[in-house]
Amino acid sequence: MRWLAAAFWAISAPAMAQGFDEAVRDLLGDDPARYRAAIEGFQAAVRAGDGRAASAFVNYPIEVEIGGRPRIVRGAEDFA
Repeated sequence: MRWLAAAFWAISAPAMAQGFDEAVRDLLGDDPARYRAAIEGFQAAVRAGDGRAASAFVNYPIEVEIGGRPRIVRGAEDFA
């Protein structure tokens, strides 16, 4: 999951795009464009305030921190 957080950060800064591509190739041995499309889709959904679309990018369950406390989100319906 750490690579995902790093990927979100890297793709949001155009100057870091090359570093993102290299990291994906090194860590996953895969085409960076595949991950870039998913991250950009997630970011667009968040910017648009489309929680339903954003939640479709998440593989559940996930552990998150809300208000300083850990919480397990079991599915998209937990965001409602």
